Amino acid sequence: MMYRAVESNDEGEYLMHFWDDVVKDVGGGCWPPKPEHEDNWPAVVQAYAKVCDLAANRFTIDPNSCLRVFLENPIQPTNQITDFREWMKKDLHTRLPCIDEAMTAISNGMTIPKHQALFSCLIHLLHMYRWGQAPIIEEALSSDPIDFPL
Repeated sequence: MMYRAVESNDEGEYLMHFWDDVVKDVGGGCWPPKPEHEDNWPAVVQAYAKVCDLAANRFTIDPNSCLRVFLENPIQPTNQITDFREWMKKDLHTRLPCIDEAMTAISNGMTIPKHQALFSCLIHLLHMYRWGQAPIIEEALSSDPIDFPL
């Protein structure tokens, strides 16, 4: 992002120019930003949205059944987290076999609003992959950092 130099000592005028640049460069010309979701994404990166939609249904676990399962078998929630991560890894690799194509599509021709929506989707995927289930169990909180399967 480039900031214009303002030929004024007026701090208010400087801040207005700064804000104009933020709206133009970060907000895609409007504030708050209006992300453009997967209908407008290049086909190759729509895989992320599809996995995100599918993962949401697998991610949330009923807290009562989770507690019951944990009390009966403390290893089971860890298995569910591992199973969820394996499913996500496999689905991402199946839907997006060539990450180079996705990176090219992301860097060429995606507008700021499309980037905003895609990055929010990726952040959501990262969160779900990291924790493996909701509610988050103590076992997941104490685990080591893991790599996201891009």
